[in-house]
Amino acid sequence: MDEILGLIEALLLAFGAFFCFAAALGLVRFPDVMARLHAATKPQVFGLVLILGAQALALRTWHTTFVCLLIIALQILTNPVAGNTVARTAYRTNQWDSEHAVSDSLARDLSGAGFVNVAENVPLRDADHPDGGEQFGEQEPEGGSRRARREGRGGAARDRGDRDAR
Repeated sequence: MDEILGLIEALLLAFGAFFCFAAALGLVRFPDVMARLHAATKPQVFGLVLILGAQALALRTWHTTFVCLLIIALQILTNPVAGNTVARTAYRTNQWDSEHAVSDSLARDLSGAGFVNVAENVPLRDADHPDGGEQFGEQEPEGGSRRARREGRGGAARDRGDRDAR
């Protein structure tokens, strides 16, 4: 019986290591944020579940099994939330590949909420970029920067005469 459990432990550990390696490889090789996000969340959690299952089988104590199940539950609960947060941030800052996207259901929801993507296809020079090329990033609002508007030098704050904005 111990030999069979040892074989199951080894298989779970090997498959878990394979999925974690596939997730790490996907982070390095995939081209855009959304594809990398998929690689970072789905196979990583599955690999972790398999590795922790192997650990619980190897030690065979209630304490270890409880801790492994707790870690699995927390990973399954928190990983989708973190992935969703990263995806929405990448979308709002226009750091995703919209040309190859199959659908864009978030645009309809955000436009209904009044969101306007000011970063859409506005080339900026990025001095920190390795080749010094143009990057896509946030565009300065029409009235100048937020700091300039707050100090009364921007168009919107000055035109309104709003004392709170100064």
